[in-house]
Amino acid sequence: MESFRGSPGSIRFHPSFDAINGPVRAYGGLEEFQDQFKNNPLPPVISCFDIAKTTPTAKEFIQKQRERLKELIEAANLVIVIGVRIRDHDKHIWEPLKTTQGKIIYCSGQSGANSLQASRR
Repeated sequence: MESFRGSPGSIRFHPSFDAINGPVRAYGGLEEFQDQFKNNPLPPVISCFDIAKTTPTAKEFIQKQRERLKELIEAANLVIVIGVRIRDHDKHIWEPLKTTQGKIIYCSGQSGANSLQASRR
């Protein structure tokens, strides 16, 4: 959202806030990318790391990415997951993995393997 200008962190969101939506733009060069971090008060396009999966910016874009991940997992013959901790509230990741017919290779140590087995029951 290029109409917002200000220092990073100058805008704060309540976890229930869900109002800023718009087109997503990828930055082509390092200088342009760094300029955004210096002058854009909005966070990058990403879900917040919380149980509610708050997405204060570009919610529609994030939702489409989640739907695409589900489609890819459902269609895959093999899914490899590396270093991702299983958290029940991350349903956009773990629900499609529960139902996939493809083989899953999960690389996250023995405790991770036990968690994966428990989550697929």
